[in-house]
Amino acid sequence: FRILDSDGVLSNRHLIANNIFYYIQNIDQTQSIYIFNSNYVDILHNSIVVNDGRVSFDVIYGMDLRSSSNLIVRNNLFQFDRNVPNSNNHQFISIYSVFNSSFDYNNYYLGTDFNTFGGIQNMFDFSNFANWQSSGYDANGSQINARLASNYIPTNSSFDNKGTSTSVNEDFFGTQRSTTTPDIGAVEFTPQQNDLGLTAIYLPESSCGFPDAQTLRFEITNFGIDSIYNG
Repeated sequence: FRILDSDGVLSNRHLIANNIFYYIQNIDQTQSIYIFNSNYVDILHNSIVVNDGRVSFDVIYGMDLRSSSNLIVRNNLFQFDRNVPNSNNHQFISIYSVFNSSFDYNNYYLGTDFNTFGGIQNMFDFSNFANWQSSGYDANGSQINARLASNYIPTNSSFDNKGTSTSVNEDFFGTQRSTTTPDIGAVEFTPQQNDLGLTAIYLPESSCGFPDAQTLRFEITNFGIDSIYNG
């Protein structure tokens, strides 16, 4: 999605909202949202997803924002689950010469590697989310795995109601949004009451050459609303 050399005005801003961007295959360089030399643009409640399971060396920008001002970037979900050999190739946001703009309540998830944050401002690469926040971005932002289902609906109860009120009253499917704590991304969702998931296996370390009896060690996470004391 691109806006080039096109200005909104304070009373009639451009709006990019409720879109689901999904990468299946990329060649060279790809941007979901590209804004160049344009002012007064609201980018709200979009889901940008990279989770096709492919090892990628392609350069991907969730948003590439350049030479613009008075942008509002809020309540967007960046869900990058792909195996990333070089995290510098996968940037949530690249910002260059952007002024008088607001970035907040966005969620950024890059696999399980929270030590790396994909964000660039005027060619400076932010190494982690804390540096991004300390530079004035996303004071209320988060890094939560939304656990998207195949239809891009989040399933993680920890991700529920993390957004803030905007002018976008409905979601991608036409569902009414909360007026106080809408969900981040393109889709409003209601988490399940009970939702246990296997999130890691520590033992055994291989599936070959074992005797009949083996010790199992694994991790189960409760993604639902209710507390579960046995299962």
